[in-house]
Amino acid sequence: MSHPSEKKCFDPSKRHKKAQRKDVRVVPYSIIQRHPTLGLTRQHYLCTVCRKELQAVADTNMEDLENTGVDLDGMQATSVDVTETGDVEESTQSSESESVESSVEISLDEEADSRDYSALDGEEMIEQLKRKFCSSVSRSEKLTILTVLPQRWSLRKTSAVFGVSRYLARRAKLLVAEKGVLSSPNAQHTNALSLQTGEAVNNFYLSDELSRVMPGRKDFNVKLMMIGSKLESLSGGELKHYNSCLAKLHCNPPSLNCIFGSCETCPGTEPLCKLLQAMACENSIDTVEVRQWTQTDRANLETKVMLFDDFIDVFISMLKKLTVHDFTAKMQARYVQECKDNLVEGEYLIIADFSENYSFVVQDEIQSFHWNNRSATVHPFVCYFKEQGELHHLCFVIISESTQHDVIAVHLFQKKLIEFLKGEGKRLQKMIYFSDGCAAQYKNCKNFLNLCLHLVDFGVPAEWHFFATSHGKSAGDGAGGTLKRLATKASLQHAYQDHILTAHELYQFAVNHIKGMRFCFVALGEHEQEAKLLDGRLARSRTVPGTQKLHCFIPISPNTLEVKLFSSSTVSRRERVEVGSEPVLTPQATAIGGYVTVAYVGECWLGCVVGANTSEHVITVTFLHPCIPASSFVYPEQEDVLDVDLSDVLTSVNATTATGRTYSLTRKEMQEASAALSVNCKQGYVNVVWILYSLKSVAGCYDKTSA
Repeated sequence: MSHPSEKKCFDPSKRHKKAQRKDVRVVPYSIIQRHPTLGLTRQHYLCTVCRKELQAVADTNMEDLENTGVDLDGMQATSVDVTETGDVEESTQSSESESVESSVEISLDEEADSRDYSALDGEEMIEQLKRKFCSSVSRSEKLTILTVLPQRWSLRKTSAVFGVSRYLARRAKLLVAEKGVLSSPNAQHTNALSLQTGEAVNNFYLSDELSRVMPGRKDFNVKLMMIGSKLESLSGGELKHYNSCLAKLHCNPPSLNCIFGSCETCPGTEPLCKLLQAMACENSIDTVEVRQWTQTDRANLETKVMLFDDFIDVFISMLKKLTVHDFTAKMQARYVQECKDNLVEGEYLIIADFSENYSFVVQDEIQSFHWNNRSATVHPFVCYFKEQGELHHLCFVIISESTQHDVIAVHLFQKKLIEFLKGEGKRLQKMIYFSDGCAAQYKNCKNFLNLCLHLVDFGVPAEWHFFATSHGKSAGDGAGGTLKRLATKASLQHAYQDHILTAHELYQFAVNHIKGMRFCFVALGEHEQEAKLLDGRLARSRTVPGTQKLHCFIPISPNTLEVKLFSSSTVSRRERVEVGSEPVLTPQATAIGGYVTVAYVGECWLGCVVGANTSEHVITVTFLHPCIPASSFVYPEQEDVLDVDLSDVLTSVNATTATGRTYSLTRKEMQEASAALSVNCKQGYVNVVWILYSLKSVAGCYDKTSA
């Protein structure tokens, strides 16, 4: 035993051959309390080896005592009494220690099996905590796990077993001291937005009424003129926004007649003109400098200086144009939301839009590759539908080798979309398309003819609506942008291989790495085949007058559309979209004695026109027998007279007779009549499809009414 005043190891197990003076520390309270028989005090020292040995023995004894149910707190309180100066009262030490040792020996002998199981349970618990600690990603959760560890573990042991820094282990011990085990650290104060504010911001950006691609000249030129002339400050805040100027032109609230300029009670432009002139006189303004977007071959932002009177004329004229545009944008956005809310199962709201082509990129490209214009077409469809009363959506993206953005591509992409939906087991009853008004892609007579034949081509009726110019930004823009951004990033990250350089490679990348969308690849040959298929049909298309002002197109027959200025309008008109679909009464057909060929029950008949009703497009025909292709024709004994719709009139002919009883046609006239009959039969098939669909719709309405 060493003297307390000597700074060397106490050496309780007599392992040192000579005095150990290196790496010695004052004996900690825990060892003094758990080894009272050794007579250790705070004035003694222990080396590292002896300290760990005594600590290990103490741990084992403590586990055994806990298993035997010995009152450790009471035992320690009576066996060891450490005073402020570190003295140990030895009066009760020997008797208490002997009783403890005897009880420990008995416990160890009787509970050997229990001790083994307890050790295994402790190891298993530590392993489970380690697995949970490794799988956790939250720092707060990791600290909570560390608070469960034994408090006798040192920082070094905690760091070694759990692979954490000593700083984190120290934080865990402090947390236990402050709050106890299984406690979490205090959440740091942040300037986070409230849930209500976050929801309001989210709804703002998702609102269809506030969404647009880019401001158009109609919107922005008016704003630039208001900024340049400082109308807000001159009017004292009365003319803060162009909506304030529009409100002064119409009734309050405005009606449809006000918007489209047919209201007789609207104040008109005179009050606004007088207000602007008064502001100019009051502030002595003669000229005003404004910036305007102009466009010849390309758009330019120019600065113009004009007299204030000229400014008023230009500003008022722009407001008139903006009135209809602003109204249409809001009404179409509102109609989209109404469609989403009122969808029934089987109806699909389809938002279509061509994304900007994806241009292939390489990280270490040579200089000449920069001028390579190879790209792939990306066309997203966003489909909204309801299942069990809940609104769902899916993104279906077409990736095409062809870079032609035309009607043929649109029809082909529609075919792929409907095939995909049917393949997914969807029940299609109606398609409601929404898109921008691009004249080359969607808003043209060729697409309108395809729309009329949508039921025939795909077995599903459809209608098409258009957003106002420069409005209608949708989830499709995000889908296309996400695809191109991820593909560009992946291609640039590959230095020497796995570049995305073709449309098919782009499709493969999308399928393998983007799980939230569905993709379809369209080869160049499919586009060419579709063009050949639609060539004859598109040549018969007829332009609808005022197409750019119309925003709603609903088919009512294979060649007729119901068109509206905006989708929710109650005013509409009918337009033919196929050349020759509206028959014209020729002089031969309207004059008594004029002969025509007529399609009836799939056969071609020769007849003489005996009457005409131009308002109902109906003629009265008396027929000759037999039907074409007979070589001669005669009037039957019993007169065969029928009212015929002009759409069934095939050709006008000049029937000749030598005897007054038998009539004949030239070979050319018979060939033309037969060719016209084949076209009419195809059209008749289309009409039958439409009639069946109409009967089905009427029956559905009857069932709903009776129910």
